[in-house]
Amino acid sequence: MSQLELFIRNGDRERALSIDAFASIIGVSAATVRNWMRLGVLPADLSIKRADEVKRALSTGELNRLGKRANKTKSKLSSVPTEYAVSQGAVEAALSIARTVGTNSLSIENSLFVLAMRLLVLRKEVVFEKPENALVRPLDGTWRRAAVRHEMEAWLGTLNTAPSKRYFVLHQTDLTFEGEDFLGLTYQTMLHEGHKSSAGSYYTPTPIARAAIEAYAGKPSSAFLDPCCGTGQYLLLAANILGLPIAAVQGCDRDPIAVRIARLNVLLAYPLADATPNVECRDVLQDLEYRPSVDLIATNPPWGSEKNSRNGAAAQEYAWINSSETFVLFIMRCIGLLKDGGRLSFLLPESFLNIRTHASIREFLLREVTLKSITPLGRAFSGVYTKAIRLDLEKTKPCRSASVIIKDGAATKSVEQKRFLQNSHFVVDLSVDEDDYFLLKKIFARDHVTLKNQALWALGVVTGNNKAFLRDTPDKGREPIFRGSDIERYLLGTPRTFVEFVPERFQQVAKPELYRAEEKLVYRFISSRLTFAYDDQKRLMLNSANILIPMLPGMRIKAALAFLNSDVFQFIFSKKFSTHKVLRGDLEALPFPTLSSSIQSKLEACVDGLLRGKDQAPQVNDLVFESFGLSDEDRQLISAHLT
Repeated sequence: MSQLELFIRNGDRERALSIDAFASIIGVSAATVRNWMRLGVLPADLSIKRADEVKRALSTGELNRLGKRANKTKSKLSSVPTEYAVSQGAVEAALSIARTVGTNSLSIENSLFVLAMRLLVLRKEVVFEKPENALVRPLDGTWRRAAVRHEMEAWLGTLNTAPSKRYFVLHQTDLTFEGEDFLGLTYQTMLHEGHKSSAGSYYTPTPIARAAIEAYAGKPSSAFLDPCCGTGQYLLLAANILGLPIAAVQGCDRDPIAVRIARLNVLLAYPLADATPNVECRDVLQDLEYRPSVDLIATNPPWGSEKNSRNGAAAQEYAWINSSETFVLFIMRCIGLLKDGGRLSFLLPESFLNIRTHASIREFLLREVTLKSITPLGRAFSGVYTKAIRLDLEKTKPCRSASVIIKDGAATKSVEQKRFLQNSHFVVDLSVDEDDYFLLKKIFARDHVTLKNQALWALGVVTGNNKAFLRDTPDKGREPIFRGSDIERYLLGTPRTFVEFVPERFQQVAKPELYRAEEKLVYRFISSRLTFAYDDQKRLMLNSANILIPMLPGMRIKAALAFLNSDVFQFIFSKKFSTHKVLRGDLEALPFPTLSSSIQSKLEACVDGLLRGKDQAPQVNDLVFESFGLSDEDRQLISAHLT
């Protein structure tokens, strides 16, 4: 069990925090926290656990009304990445330092230099006759290693001004935190949230990084690389776990301050080595001449789309990739840096496995390298909604029998790599086991049609200013407009929002005749389940609700609705797509089987009953199972999955 796991299990995340500490963690002002407590939105018991919950709620929109105030200054606020810390003491110390730096308008880089000097004094790397000399004459101490002195001399040379005596308060800080990248933790705490978000600069939670490196312990490796190393967390773990010499632990990053910290961290990880760390300030997506030959790479690349990266050398080199995500370029670049037979461990957003944008890179990986394992990690970063995975691969051409190990907690399963090549857009569907695979194959083997090129589609109204245009009462001239949350299976709920429909005033509007169609289906766009309703009242939809008018040969609209809300389609959707958005491309892939007139009539009768409030969903499911020719055993498998 890691130190962090012990830390959580022992209940330290429940320990009370001050309002100032709580505010710093979630990235809002103390005044905002006090106001939320006054309004009853936050309880009086503030803790790290509570802070992580609030950060997540703010990021997902669950606390939108709170976030409106916080977001005004969000890009200028800082927060501590608690998942990066090993001890609560380190969290509190980083918060205290960040407050001191902000209150006294100290330079971040100068502050980090002073903290580094303090750390070196505590580690007995340098001794000064007088403590203040660490600031005013930092190079004149007695240094244990020339390489360490050289690093600090080089760092001092990059500072605009040397640290003055007003930084001395930082030099008195207690930095005795074992197993911590404390300088990196403090640097992340000092950085503004806006910077971290735009740069995709969220450091990896310590247990996740440790697990990635431990997976290669005991396996032969001659050179390790982290090409976006930040302050060097993966480098430190590689040094401590893999037993490599200092020259074999390599890293680079485009953030010069992070590189300074990483170089020092590597030296401290090798207390007997007096050598230059192999860590450089370099952007590997721009510098294609950088070609170290390594046999192991582990990294957490930046997530998101960056204009500079997309217009750079790597983007041109891999122009065939459709994705605009920076991490995709890092994948290709890293594979190029590996020796044949080398291994790569990547932390990636879970959406990489299934969204269509990444189809080209998925196909490349499935055909050209051997995927060794995929580990779902859930929401790995506090305050970041996106789920993560760890992808481990080997730079070898996959053999016909190559299998991917899916590690989900204590459970593991093996899936043939070539199976994913048969999926639409090469989706890597982790939730599909062998039984699921053969059932899906049976369903799609039935003679069927799809919605592709056989439907009309429309988005709900985007007003551009809901506050100005929407009301919660049906005033004169206003009509109901339905949100995604108003949509239930088969039926629209009671309207809660009303609008005066003047299309030219809104930001985005579909053709009015689609809203006013004699019959249409509407569905929730943000959802992990298919939820469709029938409308023959020509009602309006807001942008969280989409419109579908199916025009399937031989199938009328109410029969199509029955399939879309059926257990069979829920099973297909969750297994093949597994997203939190109901995308048009996914709906266009669903199979609508050829129907006899008898089954179609029965389905329509059931839907009419459901629209009148009768519970006829079981009869619908029976008819859908019959139309696909599925057995009782198939039904049990689907029911077990959905319950």
